[in-house]
Amino acid sequence: MSITEKHLSILRHALGWPKLYRNHFVTGPGCDNYPLCEELVAAGLMTRTERDWIPDYIYTVTAAGREEACKGAPRGPDLFRAQRKVESPGKDEE
Repeated sequence: MSITEKHLSILRHALGWPKLYRNHFVTGPGCDNYPLCEELVAAGLMTRTERDWIPDYIYTVTAAGREEACKGAPRGPDLFRAQRKVESPGKDEE
C-alpha cells in the first residue's frame, strides 16, 4: 500500500501531532475517513476496536503507524523552525 498525505493526516491527527499526546481516531461507515482508516488497518498501521457505547469504531495507531507518521516530518524545535520560515519568509533563523 502506498501511504498518501490523507493517510498521514489521519495518523498524525490520531496521535495529536506534533506533541503526540493521544492515540485514537473515531469514524465509521458512511464517513469520508472510514475507508482510509480501514486501509491503514490492512497495512498494519492502525487497529480497530468496537465498543457498545459508541456506534462508530475507535482506531489506534500501531508502533509501525507511529513510525510512519513521524518519518521525515519536523517535530519539536525543527517543527517550530519550519513554522517560522512559513510565517516569516526571508528572516534569518535565530
